[in-house]
Amino acid sequence: MNCNTAYKIVRLDEMVRRRKMMRRDHRVGLAHGCFDVLTPSHVRFLRDAACNCINLIVSVSDDEVARRLKGPDRPTFNLEDRLLHIASFEFVTYVVVCYDDDASEMIKSLAPVILMKGHDSVESTAPGFLLEKDAAVSTGGSVIYVVSGAQRHSSELIGSLGQTCLRSSSVE
Repeated sequence: MNCNTAYKIVRLDEMVRRRKMMRRDHRVGLAHGCFDVLTPSHVRFLRDAACNCINLIVSVSDDEVARRLKGPDRPTFNLEDRLLHIASFEFVTYVVVCYDDDASEMIKSLAPVILMKGHDSVESTAPGFLLEKDAAVSTGGSVIYVVSGAQRHSSELIGSLGQTCLRSSSVE
């Protein structure tokens, strides 16, 4: 087993070059997110997404994007740590950084056969999601909604941890 995961973390231009070397019918999937505080929901989502493709590329939002989308106290883990977390999964083939608020331009560049989204996106009307979905379809891809059990979002987990810390500090 290769324990060095640094080779999985690539710049977008390098990922585009590698993607062009793959056959079009090669089932390449793309999953995108901040992946700040990894929850079991994230792990199940990525694992199940990987089962739907041959190569899973994971796009991780950079720190500035995470702050804009999640709030001034986020991300909890910096980009380098989040890349390491995602690259450590054996079922993830490559990890790239996304510097935009949505992954639509990256999707157009990489032309994944499948865009992986969580099942909570099925009825989403969020502009970023709609742009990503349109980009996937315009490049000949499709969207798969991965159902991976109960969802526990990082924001929810961070909020409950904060409340627990507040309660324990008020006891002292």
